[in-house]
Amino acid sequence: MKLLIDKIIDYLDYLRNFLHLKVSFCNIGGYFKEYIHLLQPYNRHLNAYCFHIKNNPKFFQTCIEKQHLVLQKCGGEAFYGSCWAGEEEYVFPIKGENTAIGFISVYGYRGQLAHSEEKMKNVCKKYGIDSAVLEKNYFSGLTEQVPSLNALSPVIYPLCAMFELLYLQMPKNIAQYSESSSLYAELVNYLCYNYNKNISLDKIAAHMNYSKSYIRQLFYKQAGKTIFQYINLLRINNAKEMLSSTSMPIGEISEKLGFCNSNYFSNVFKKSTGLKPLEYRKQNTSLFERQILNSFNRP
Repeated sequence: MKLLIDKIIDYLDYLRNFLHLKVSFCNIGGYFKEYIHLLQPYNRHLNAYCFHIKNNPKFFQTCIEKQHLVLQKCGGEAFYGSCWAGEEEYVFPIKGENTAIGFISVYGYRGQLAHSEEKMKNVCKKYGIDSAVLEKNYFSGLTEQVPSLNALSPVIYPLCAMFELLYLQMPKNIAQYSESSSLYAELVNYLCYNYNKNISLDKIAAHMNYSKSYIRQLFYKQAGKTIFQYINLLRINNAKEMLSSTSMPIGEISEKLGFCNSNYFSNVFKKSTGLKPLEYRKQNTSLFERQILNSFNRP
């Protein structure tokens, strides 16, 4: 019988890959360290706009800081809002002991709130970003087609409930985790935020300040796969998002995700999914919008 965490991952994949909802899980409090290698890949917004923003370490840190503010805003009900960079999203709180311990974000939208586009333009001005590049990613990576809360609630609240049940099963004192578990969580975080770069075991070990052999063994023992198998998994998951929600050329996707060339990317992608990238794009583009989204009003 599957464990609860396996069912959560299956459901997250169902929401992302079948319903084509852009869903992420925010685990600010670190309550689920035991399952960090499974959950951390879902703790990212994978659209082209956020991908461009978070490639800059300064912006990435700002996103993390703003997540704490979002958590403070979480009450008992879901709400729709705009992040500091102008991306619009639904936020569904995850409750633990009558307080929000994290949240589910359904993201990737624009155009419903008057101030959102202005936020994007302010990012350009404040940080001196090429406005043409950022605006291109903003308009191509985010959509104006927003499902209603009534459409999302029946499929997102069960996910929140599963996380709340998982929370009840976890040690309440985070200090109970061993030093190796904390190191492993730090390693997973590093991989999840650097998998699209020219990454090597030497660089990983140097960053972690441990030997290559120790890092290699620690990761395999905890995750059941090698570091580079995990990196390719992260890259393929991001590729699925880009293929289904953008018209970005295959070569550009390959480069953004850190593959050495597009042929290698195509081979790895087909081995993982059974489809070539263009075949996957043809089968999956806008499936959710065609089947479900147009049946509901916008918020």
